[in-house]
Amino acid sequence: MSASSGDDVDGDVDWHTLSAEEAVERLETDVAGLDTDEARDRLDAYGPNEITASNELSPFRILLAQFQDFLIYLLLLTAALSLGIGLLPGYDPDYADATLILLILLANGVFGFVQDYQAEKSIAALRELSSPEATVLRECDPTVVDATAVVPGDIPVLEAGDSVPADARLVETTELRMDESVLTGESTGVAKSAESVAAETPLAERADMVYMNTPAVEGRARAVAVRTGMDTEVGSIATQIRSAPDEPTPFQAEVDRLGKRIGYGIVALILVVVEVVCIEVIQSRYELSLHSNPWLVGAIATTMAMAMVIWAVSEPTMLPTTRSPAL
Repeated sequence: MSASSGDDVDGDVDWHTLSAEEAVERLETDVAGLDTDEARDRLDAYGPNEITASNELSPFRILLAQFQDFLIYLLLLTAALSLGIGLLPGYDPDYADATLILLILLANGVFGFVQDYQAEKSIAALRELSSPEATVLRECDPTVVDATAVVPGDIPVLEAGDSVPADARLVETTELRMDESVLTGESTGVAKSAESVAAETPLAERADMVYMNTPAVEGRARAVAVRTGMDTEVGSIATQIRSAPDEPTPFQAEVDRLGKRIGYGIVALILVVVEVVCIEVIQSRYELSLHSNPWLVGAIATTMAMAMVIWAVSEPTMLPTTRSPAL
């Protein structure tokens, strides 16, 4: 076949519902395997049979991301103030509090780094499961090829210990059992046969299919490769890992919200304290009183109002809600 006629391979074909003969015919191949020229053309059309690497974050960027949080900023500011207070006359730096805060932040950062670094390595782990070589039929002859050169329509030859180079529809089997724990979590070998199954059969029960990077634990078989590279089930897992949104957990969202509330509350408190101190200084220096100087009362009232607004913004549930008459 010409490589351009392989659109069916990329489509949503339920290969497990087709008979072995129908699958071979659909792929315009033969149980004797492809010839060298056809295999080369298909490789050009479909690309290498491999799990492509993602744009991995460097360990430094992963570590830096652990400290990009409002509560973290607040704690860092607190540690800085604990040390900075030593610059004031008559005060000493609070090394104990600052050290404790920094140790807590460091422990939190290391814990988060370990988790995120392991997640970044998930796709790399999937790639490492691939066998570097595969045995396929090429013009009736079993031929060892680079696993990345396997194409749809190739006929992989499987024996105990071999890893499947691509998702494939079984053509013939002899007491074949597969380890599909990488996909299904099933710890025991799964019996396989070349008999087709119903369309609604879940992936774990599709006895006529074998999947990329799953090893044969016993028996032998021949199959026809139907999907390669990122179109395989393993490729689908890699795509899901890569595209999964980095959404905070409910606990993380609550901690972030609490941190913001604390931060806004501290800002509001600072405003009040600074205002009171300033008024005390002004009164003592200029011998002013609140009764004879209404502007002082206005300043206090303004500061208190600003503090209340800041605190209200930090807790949206404190703000009044309105309902549209249309609702």
